[in-house]
Amino acid sequence: MNQMNDRIFTITTIENPKDRLDIKGGTYKYRSTRTVGYLFNFKEAEETLVNNAGDRNEAGHYPLAIIECYPEGIYACACDEYEAHWYEWNTESEMYQKIDCPEEFSNTIGFGMS
Repeated sequence: MNQMNDRIFTITTIENPKDRLDIKGGTYKYRSTRTVGYLFNFKEAEETLVNNAGDRNEAGHYPLAIIECYPEGIYACACDEYEAHWYEWNTESEMYQKIDCPEEFSNTIGFGMS
């Protein structure tokens, strides 16, 4: 049940980096993202992700994931009072585990609404 009617918690998975060609013929690393769902409660979103409900890891294709909070509205930005919560796939436990924000994403927000 929705406890905060004006907020959603998006779950976005991030794939392994792949080489892409740039317009000058060089390459750069690129990671695509996939917002796989949203819930109205952070705890439920985290439990769903950590326990890999629906095979969100997809056999190792999505080693990173993020849960972000968004308010209701147009051009919504992640909620100030909720920081982004980052996770990485643990192959031994076969679950996502909480991590610090990866350095390559330290200046990036809005994965769930892109």
